Amino acid sequence: MSRYRPLAPILVVTRNTVVAAQIHLWRGCFPIHYPEPRDMEMAWMEDVDRRVKFAVSAGRSMGIVHNMSTVAVVTGWKTGAGSTNTLRILTVDEEGNFINKYGSN
Repeated sequence: MSRYRPLAPILVVTRNTVVAAQIHLWRGCFPIHYPEPRDMEMAWMEDVDRRVKFAVSAGRSMGIVHNMSTVAVVTGWKTGAGSTNTLRILTVDEEGNFINKYGSN
């Protein structure tokens, strides 16, 4: 996504500290290290949602995400490279929750 030089910043959430350090090399990307280990009992999308909320919170702290900001969330249906297949457009309310105007959450 960085190669298309979007005007909006790209927040990249990862559990891997090496990946977080490498993200600094990509234009417009801001790495966010997610410290919580993967809970294998938790459903994949629930884990994704927790990471997205973590990124929104970090984005607010960085002054990138504001009340009623629209965010694009790009995820995959499973772990690992090559499984990215989902784009969700969400609006962030004043509490950091999502208002999904374009379908189900």
